[in-house]
Amino acid sequence: MVVRIFLNRFFWLVFCVIIGALVVSSVAGPDESLEPTGIDAPHLLLGTDNINSCDLCHVEYLDRPEPVTEDWISFTKCQSCHVESGSATPAEVHVVPGDTIWCETCHDPHHHQDVWPHKYIATDITTPSGPTVSVVFGDAMDFIHGDPDYDGICEICHTSTSYHRNNATGDHTHNADTKCTDCHSHAAGFGGFGGDCSSCHGAPPPTAAHLMHFGGEAGLASYGGTDNHSLDTAYIFGCGTCHPLSGTQHQNGTVDVELYNAAAPGSSLKGLSPPSASYTPGGTVYTDAHGISYTHGTCSDVYCHSRTDWLSPDPISQPTGVDSNGNFTYDPYVVTEFKVYADVNWGGASPGCNGCHRNMPQTSYPDVQAGVGNSHAWIDGSGWENLHAFNMSFDPLVCRICHYSTVTDSMSWTRQAGTDISTYDDVAIASKAYHVNGVKDVAFDPVNPVTYNSTYYMTGVTYNPATKTCSNPPCHLNQTTPEWGKPYRSGWGSQECNLCHQYKAPAGESGTLKTRSGHPVMLGKDCVDCHDGHRRMQ
Repeated sequence: MVVRIFLNRFFWLVFCVIIGALVVSSVAGPDESLEPTGIDAPHLLLGTDNINSCDLCHVEYLDRPEPVTEDWISFTKCQSCHVESGSATPAEVHVVPGDTIWCETCHDPHHHQDVWPHKYIATDITTPSGPTVSVVFGDAMDFIHGDPDYDGICEICHTSTSYHRNNATGDHTHNADTKCTDCHSHAAGFGGFGGDCSSCHGAPPPTAAHLMHFGGEAGLASYGGTDNHSLDTAYIFGCGTCHPLSGTQHQNGTVDVELYNAAAPGSSLKGLSPPSASYTPGGTVYTDAHGISYTHGTCSDVYCHSRTDWLSPDPISQPTGVDSNGNFTYDPYVVTEFKVYADVNWGGASPGCNGCHRNMPQTSYPDVQAGVGNSHAWIDGSGWENLHAFNMSFDPLVCRICHYSTVTDSMSWTRQAGTDISTYDDVAIASKAYHVNGVKDVAFDPVNPVTYNSTYYMTGVTYNPATKTCSNPPCHLNQTTPEWGKPYRSGWGSQECNLCHQYKAPAGESGTLKTRSGHPVMLGKDCVDCHDGHRRMQ
C-alpha cells in the first residue's frame, strides 16, 4: 500500500515537472537553435533590439488562401505591421497600369543583400515587362544607376516614364543626386509627390489645346478623373474627360484618347457625350519635351462642342384655353430636342460662340412650327425673325440678360433689314465654371436694363428649370409666369399677342384676361388688323 502511494505521488510529480517545462518553454518562445539555418535573422521590431521570431509571420490564418497569393501576402502578412497604425514603417504596394508590384516582387523576407544588408531588397527582380534583372543596392541612396546597366531598383521596370528609364531614352538627370523616396514615398506607393502627374509629364502637357482645357494646378489632375474643377478664369476638365477611365491604358507607350465610355458618370462631360464621340488623329506626329508623341487630330460628336436643336414640323393648333399660370393651352404637339455636334481640331483656333452653338440659338419654319421648343429666335414662314432676338424691333436681348452667371459683357450685333434677323458677335465668357458644365444655367442680369417701350430691370426675376417658367419678368408686361418654348405667331389674330398685352380676353372667353388701360377701344378688331406683328402699323 505504501509503495502504491509512493508511485502515484512520483508519477504526478514527474507529470507536473513536464507540464511546467512546456509552459515555461511556450512563454520564453521557441528555441532559436531550432530555427531554420541559411536565412537572415527575421525583422527587427521597430525601435527596439528585439528580434522577432519566425512565428510572428509564420502563424496559421483561418482565411489563408490555397495556394497563397501575392496580394494576400502583401495585404495580410506585410501590412499587419507596415501600416500607419502598425509597429513598422508604413508601406504601400506600387500600382502601375495593368499591374501591381507586390511586396515580394522587390523584397525577400528572408535575405538581405550582401553589399547593404538592410530592407530585405531582393537580389533578382522580375519586371512587369518580363525579364528578371539582377539588382545591387549599395547604400541608402542607391536607387538608380543609369548608363550602362540601368539596373537600379527604381529604373529596371520603367519603359515609358519621363525620367530614369531602363534604357538610354528619356531624362536621366532628373534629381539624380536625390533619394528617390524623398519625393516618391513607399507609404504612397511611390507616387510622384503623392500622385502629382507633373512628376512624369506636364499636367497638363503644354501642347495643342491642353492648356485651354485644363488651366488648374497639377494636383487637380488624375488619370481617369472626370470631375469638372473649372473656375471663373479657367476650364479645368478632369483628364478622364478625354483620356481613358482605366489606369491599364496609362504609361503604355501610347497617348490614348477616349471620348466616350459607358462607365463614365452620367452628369460628367464624358457621360454626356454619345457613343459616336471619337478622335481622329492628325497626319503629322509631334513630340513634346518629355518624348511623348501626339497629333493635331479632330474631335467629333463630343458634348463640349455641341448645340441643342429642335424639330416640330406638324401644325400646331390655336389656343384652346388658359392654364393656372395664365399661359395658353393647345392641342397636344410634339417637340423633338436633339444635339448637333461640331468637329473641332485639337490645336486649332477656338471655334467661337457660333462654332459650337448658334449665336443665338435659332429655329425656323417649316422644321419648327410657331417657334415651339426654343424661344431664343424663330424665323417664321415669311422670313421674319421673332421672339427674344427680335424683341419687338427694340435691341435684341443679349446673352447676359438671362445668363449672367456665364456672360456679363454686352455684345455687338447687326440686324438685317427686311427680315429683322439679328447676328451677334462673340462675347467673352465671364465664368468658365458655368460654361460647358452640363447645365443650362439661367441667371438674370441684376445690373443692366432691358429696353422694350420702357426700361426694365430683371432684379428678383427667377427661372424654374422644371417647369421652364420665369417669375414676374417685367418685360412680359401682364404675363406673370411666361413659359419657355410655348407657341408664338405674331400674325395669328390677337390671342398670342394678347398674352402679354392683355388688351382683351381671347375670343369667347370674356374676362379671362384683364383689360389693359390706355389703349383706344378696339371695336372688335384684332391686333393684326392694325399691326403686322413687328410693331409696325399696317
